[in-house]
Amino acid sequence: MSGNVLLIVLLVVSLICTAVYNAEGEGGPLHAVQSAARIIASPLSTAGAGIQAAETAATTTIEDLKADPNTVSELKEQNEQLRQMVAELEEYRQEAERLQGIQKLSDTYGIEGMTCHVIGISGDSWNRVLTVDKGTDSGISVGLPVMGATGLVGQVKSTTATTADVRLLQDSSSGVAVMIQSSRAEGLLKGNIDGLLYLENVDADVEVKVGDTIVTSGLGGGYFRGLIVGTVVRVEDGNGQAVRQIVVAPNDSVSGLEEVMVVTSVSSKKNAADAEPASDDASSKKSEEQASSDDSADTEEESSEDEEYDEEYVDEEEYEEEG
Repeated sequence: MSGNVLLIVLLVVSLICTAVYNAEGEGGPLHAVQSAARIIASPLSTAGAGIQAAETAATTTIEDLKADPNTVSELKEQNEQLRQMVAELEEYRQEAERLQGIQKLSDTYGIEGMTCHVIGISGDSWNRVLTVDKGTDSGISVGLPVMGATGLVGQVKSTTATTADVRLLQDSSSGVAVMIQSSRAEGLLKGNIDGLLYLENVDADVEVKVGDTIVTSGLGGGYFRGLIVGTVVRVEDGNGQAVRQIVVAPNDSVSGLEEVMVVTSVSSKKNAADAEPASDDASSKKSEEQASSDDSADTEEESSEDEEYDEEYVDEEEYEEEG
């Protein structure tokens, strides 16, 4: 009986507290007690969450330790395969970029040929040669020029059925008939054991400036006309000697070269030898416009003179009739 009475008393007290809580404002005593209880319980709640997280991590670790060794080995193998795939995709991406550079050069100057991979480069300063992975079975023959992504690299000097050796421009026995694109002056570009390219046999009265573009002239039949070779980087008078020294930097560096194009033909309509500098084109265009303007002025002047002559002739006829 006493238990029922206590329960009734607690129920009544709860109802009274609820009524007072709803009736009082935020600053009431029951609200203050509630806030204090929350502050006291907050650290306990945070500790409980940390304990739960630690328990979850421990459970996961235990499950991993209990995993089948075959499963762990399989996961490691899959991870290694994914890493290898990522590395291969990166190689394909870089190769695509290099091939895109060669294709751009081909499209710009109308160059046709076959792309090869470089499989060997000689580091001997007396014999600068690289080897590519295509030969006579692919249609490659001795004497064909070889281009990189930005310019001429060398010339095929020997072949097998599946490979070809390319003599680089920097080889001491290399020689290329070239011309200076701006002045059209011709010369011979030769390699040297020091790895530099020297432009020789240029007439003394021809002005050669740093930055001049050098292209193949096609003379001698060794190279197609209009292949980009390099740029003049130094011009020396030779310290009083009759022969000046002209140093040319190749457009394409052999270092790091992985793909090349063996050139089989060049379009005569697009080759670099026939591409005049922009300033010359503008000057030529301006001259043509000026000539056209002068011709137009001359025509107008002649027309005016004819009209004046006709008027004078009519006046003379009228005068004779009146007489």
